[in-house]
Amino acid sequence: MTDRFPIITAGLISDGMRSDVNTHLTYRMARATQRVALVFGNLADFASSAAPNNITVRAAVRVNGGWVPVFFHGRRDVVIEPDALVSCDPIGAPLGVDGVLQVRTRVSVTLGERWVHNILTDNAKGEGTIAGTTGADLTLSGTITANRAYGYGPHTVIGDAGGIATLVGIGDSIMQGQSDRINAADSPTSTLAWGYARRFAWANHAPFLNLGVIGDTARDWAAASGRKYALRRALASDASVALISFGVDDLAQGRTVAQIKANLETIWTSVARVGVKAYQSTITPMTAVDGVTPQATEPLRLELNNWIRTQPSPLTGFVDLADAAETARNSKRNARSSRSGSKESSTMFRRAFRASSAGLSC
Repeated sequence: MTDRFPIITAGLISDGMRSDVNTHLTYRMARATQRVALVFGNLADFASSAAPNNITVRAAVRVNGGWVPVFFHGRRDVVIEPDALVSCDPIGAPLGVDGVLQVRTRVSVTLGERWVHNILTDNAKGEGTIAGTTGADLTLSGTITANRAYGYGPHTVIGDAGGIATLVGIGDSIMQGQSDRINAADSPTSTLAWGYARRFAWANHAPFLNLGVIGDTARDWAAASGRKYALRRALASDASVALISFGVDDLAQGRTVAQIKANLETIWTSVARVGVKAYQSTITPMTAVDGVTPQATEPLRLELNNWIRTQPSPLTGFVDLADAAETARNSKRNARSSRSGSKESSTMFRRAFRASSAGLSC
């Protein structure tokens, strides 16, 4: 129901010098609902590392001006083991489209143990986090001063709207939103990077979960081996529409056109097999460090894009990011770049948003 971006990056773990953290977060609802459920996890990253230890979670939501405790199978606290995902009991919370759900979460561990930071708080939206060793529980009362810091909170919030298409983004740094910048035209409240897919979801009131990870490849996702992909597949289990954005890093690693095609078809088929609509983005250009000279892989990229535009089975459709990024189709040059050789820029993300609006349907 929400479009929060769960941060899952190696190294974002507390220092072991604190035993608890309280976080205040806001979740914007993509569709109206009468009740919600919060999904918490204990996930260290999407690679080979497991979370260091169990964590204990307590939470509350603000309903009709007051804080309401969250329960897990009738209990206030839940112990979450490494790699586990937990959903709380349903909470009555009537919210309209664009309604904001305020959530407070407390994580506690034994001093010396650590918890994973999975959220970046946005002080412009009144969000904040406070860590310490006092054992304070601020879920139902007390002050959490707004600040911009890493903290812990629900990975997502789900509702009971029924029949609402949930969009999940799968891909590399372009999907993740690297180098994107938000301005008042996109959101008067958020100061965090979004990416083109979240821009699309926001404008179309589509529940959105961003599972893009910098450096990821179609080859690795198609292999679906290890924790990295099992965890993301679990988070995306309620998806109705999948937007796949791979290709740049596969080409950079020397993969052939035939290999990339086979990997993409494997991903599309795995998505379509469970009734999820699969959309693929075309691949954006990469230049040398001078920001102008096309890289040697450009002929392969053009061949792949021409193939994607034929909408091979079982694709439902495609989003033409390449057309959004290039000065002209197949020009091999980015229209604008935030730095030499970069495939991402805030301008590209805004252009890509328009491309997704034209090519993607939720």
